[in-house]
Amino acid sequence: PPEEIYMASDKESFNPDETTNYTLIPRTEKGCIGEKKELTIHVFEPTEGTTKDTMVCIGERAFLRVNDGAADNRYVWSTSPEFTDTIAIGNRQEVFLEETTTYYVKATNGTCEKQLEQTIHVAPQPNIIVNQEEAQIITLEGEGGTAPYLFDLGSGFEQTNTITPVVPGWTYTAKVKDEKGCVGEMTFVAERHDLIIPEYFTPQGDGTNDTWKIINLNRYANVRVSIFDRHGKKLFESTDPEQEWDGTYNGYALPSEDYWYIINLYDTRVTYKGHFTLIRN
Repeated sequence: PPEEIYMASDKESFNPDETTNYTLIPRTEKGCIGEKKELTIHVFEPTEGTTKDTMVCIGERAFLRVNDGAADNRYVWSTSPEFTDTIAIGNRQEVFLEETTTYYVKATNGTCEKQLEQTIHVAPQPNIIVNQEEAQIITLEGEGGTAPYLFDLGSGFEQTNTITPVVPGWTYTAKVKDEKGCVGEMTFVAERHDLIIPEYFTPQGDGTNDTWKIINLNRYANVRVSIFDRHGKKLFESTDPEQEWDGTYNGYALPSEDYWYIINLYDTRVTYKGHFTLIRN
C-alpha cells in the first residue's frame, strides 16, 4: 500500500532508495484534512563505472575506458570538464599522445548520469649518448626518461653498456630501456681512428715539431712502436700510446736522416710500416 504522508506545508522532501508510492494528505494546524493526492517517485539504478589513470611511453597507444560500466550505457569523452568539445563517443577509445592529458567522460544510462575523469601520463623516451674515446671501446650512456637504464646490443636488455672490440666504420644499432619500460633506439657508425704518421720532425728545441708524435695512437690501448736506423738497429721502442720520440738514442741526439718504424695495433691486428725524416739545422 502507498505510504501516507501528512503535509503541514506545501513543500515536502523525499529521498527514497527505491521506487515508492505515496499518499499525500494535507493537514492544517487545526487538524483539518484536505483532499488526498497520490504520488509515485521512480528511482532508477545509478550509472556505474570507474576509470583508472594509466602511463604510456610517448608515441604508444593508450585506451580511454570506463571499467565496470553497463554495455548499453552511452559514453561521451572530452578534454574539457565543461565538455566544450567532444573527442569520442563510446567506451574503450584509442588515443596516441605526446604529452600527459586528462580526459573527462559522461556515462549515461538513459536517465542517470555520472561524470568521471582519466589521466594518461606520458613518459618521455630515453636516448643514447655514444662515446668512443678509444678505438676499440664504445661506451653507451642513457639520457632522458627515468634512470637507471638497460641496453640491448643485440642479445637482449642488460646492464652492459660497452661494445668491444669495435669494427671501425661498422654500423651498430643499440636500444636503451629506462625504469618505466620506455625504449629508445639509435643507429650509429663506429669512428675510424686512422693513424696520422708524421713524414718528418725537427727536434731543435724551439717548441715547434720537436718530437715525432703519432696522431690518434692514444685511441688504442695495446700498441707497440719501434724505430730503427737504416741498418736495422732498434733505437726506440714503447708500448705507451702517449709517448713521443725526441730523436735521441741513449741520450745522444741522432743526425738528420731517414728512420724506419713499425707500429703494431694489437687490438685491431693492424701493422703500419714506413719511414720518416729527422731534420736538424
